[in-house]
Amino acid sequence: MQDNRLEAEAAGAGPQEGEVCEENELHLGRFFQAGPCGFQDCFYGIISCGGVLAFAESHLKTISAVHIKGDLNIRADFLSRQSEWQLNPKIFFKITALWGTLQVDLFATRHNRQVKDFLSLNPADRPLAVDALSQTSKWDLAYAFPPLALIPSVIRKIKEDRATVILIAPFWPRRARFSCLRTMSLTDPWVLPEIQDLLSQGLVLHPDVRNLYLTAWLLKG
Repeated sequence: MQDNRLEAEAAGAGPQEGEVCEENELHLGRFFQAGPCGFQDCFYGIISCGGVLAFAESHLKTISAVHIKGDLNIRADFLSRQSEWQLNPKIFFKITALWGTLQVDLFATRHNRQVKDFLSLNPADRPLAVDALSQTSKWDLAYAFPPLALIPSVIRKIKEDRATVILIAPFWPRRARFSCLRTMSLTDPWVLPEIQDLLSQGLVLHPDVRNLYLTAWLLKG
């Protein structure tokens, strides 16, 4: 779960001014001390230093940092939590009806878990265990909807543990991992319907579901 809450926007008093809005005062201080490159360390690469500078150079005359109180940063807070997108429960139910009852949700929080037992990166969520990638699979059938960047690591983990997992991942044939998904699949994958509320974080809906081509894969390591 990503707790850093960042909203970067090209806005402000005029068309040539930009603001980087940040909820965390420590990170904001690092911005003033280290400049925009400070973001690369503070936010674990989520914001590309080169991308920020390139955009600023071509579009902005000045760039500044502004603190936003947490209770005013609701939408940005939701969108920054990349591991907290929840699959529509009705779609999840169809998956379980198709392939069986799931015993554990491997990448979840207490807010978006799909089954009673879940694993999380945050011990405060009181999960069954912390960090799915550091655990040895002991479940007959597990559910995994990880952040996109973790999908290759999840595939390797499924292989290592010889686990059986329903993985939610994009149907992107040109990616290197696609051949592994095909090889490990026990049956044909199910391309999820492109409904507006397929993914949500509380009241916030994912803005670009159609380009994800999310698919349910029944995998065996």
